[in-house]
Amino acid sequence: MLWDIHGGLWGVDGDGVLRLTDGARILRKVTPLSALGPTTPMPADIADDLDGDGVAEVMAYSRGRLWVVSADGTERGSIPAPATGELSSRSRSGGSAVISSAALPPVVIGDLDGDGIRDLLLPTGRTLTAHLTGDVVGADKRQIRLPIDLDPRKEAGKKGPKQELAGAWFSDLDGDGRLDLATHLWVTEGSWFGATAQFRIFSGTGSAFSPLQTMQTDNAAVDVRFLDFDGDGDQDLLVSQVDIGLGNLGRALLSRQVQVEVGLYTMDGGRYPSQPRTLRTLTFPIERTDDLQLALEGDIDGDGLIDLVTNDGGDWLRVYRNELTAFSEEPLASIAMPIPRVDDALFVHDLTGDGRAEIFVWEPGASEGTLLRLKSP
Repeated sequence: MLWDIHGGLWGVDGDGVLRLTDGARILRKVTPLSALGPTTPMPADIADDLDGDGVAEVMAYSRGRLWVVSADGTERGSIPAPATGELSSRSRSGGSAVISSAALPPVVIGDLDGDGIRDLLLPTGRTLTAHLTGDVVGADKRQIRLPIDLDPRKEAGKKGPKQELAGAWFSDLDGDGRLDLATHLWVTEGSWFGATAQFRIFSGTGSAFSPLQTMQTDNAAVDVRFLDFDGDGDQDLLVSQVDIGLGNLGRALLSRQVQVEVGLYTMDGGRYPSQPRTLRTLTFPIERTDDLQLALEGDIDGDGLIDLVTNDGGDWLRVYRNELTAFSEEPLASIAMPIPRVDDALFVHDLTGDGRAEIFVWEPGASEGTLLRLKSP
């Protein structure tokens, strides 16, 4: 089962869409999940409020189409979304096991044309197929040529620095109501030693994406996030960089620690600065990179700004306050608590709706977790 939280708790299983709070089935469609055996439920982006009416829509894939249903069971339409498949066979336990899988196409949910209604977009290679939402999903269709290939093939024997696509984001970066495009390129010369990063920003008009800005970092970007750091309505770029040059790696091997510099490019007037502002430097053991856990998903103290939640690579959970120019030197709050050294161990969300986020610490597969809330002043 796939599940999501958006105006309710929703699930997609092999037979369609379920409202998990009461078990009601609001859409019956055979999905690729019907061919699977028992699996652990996984979170996925399957729910969104497309038309802004306060009622969620849920998506399910069935027989080559992406179907959309409202929370009350009203079908909103469907769009073609061809999947790719893979078949293989291997011997195991004295017999032959057949393995089949289906990879669904990537789907972007966002307002392409600035009409206030979120659309369904399918990016493939150099083409963005946009299915615009009207009275029904897919009321209009557009195909837009992208300024960069999102499914590139590596060019063998190419001289000079090599640029490899590491990530792409469709988001309203400048706050004008239309989707823009940002890409992160991994830049190397010969080997990954001394790698750097390049960011290309393209402005969206609703019918095209035009080059806006290119930024080059001094070191490799190991974590990239777009978020409204300063609360002004546009998307700032948070980049964690590490120097992977031979000299720095040699020092890291001796000290058994590596430093990651967290920097911020603040969007201002529709553009980013050429260089980031350092917010914080984090240190963690080089042998156990999972020791460092952090989350930048919520406002802990209720001041409207996203705060940093991290264990600093140790067994204390700390909250560092967003002070616009940097994170606070001293933690806003801390508690002795070992954090599971796995992905998705820290969840930060405003569960109560009071404007202050709570912290949920949970290890996947564990029967219980710990919910933390900042004490009221």
